[in-house]
Amino acid sequence: DQLAEISHQDILHSPKETLKGIYNKLDLKNFNEALPHLEHFLALQPPVKDNNYSLNPADVKKINKQWNFAFKLWGYPIVSPTPDKTSIAG
Repeated sequence: DQLAEISHQDILHSPKETLKGIYNKLDLKNFNEALPHLEHFLALQPPVKDNNYSLNPADVKKINKQWNFAFKLWGYPIVSPTPDKTSIAG
């Protein structure tokens, strides 16, 4: 197996655990040796902040229609369009 799928939220909010999962999935060795370097890198990064995006209802409907298969496949929620702008955290 040469593919490890992760979510954007997982790598942002649980980077060490997510990378450990990647190492395990790809049968990579020496995660414990890489861990101090990863922790040092993470300590230098700014705090994680979610972005919020505003979309108009027509765009939300279009996205839902065209990407419905992917939302279902990967378990993402389908956002309902509202009369005013819809906010989506990303």
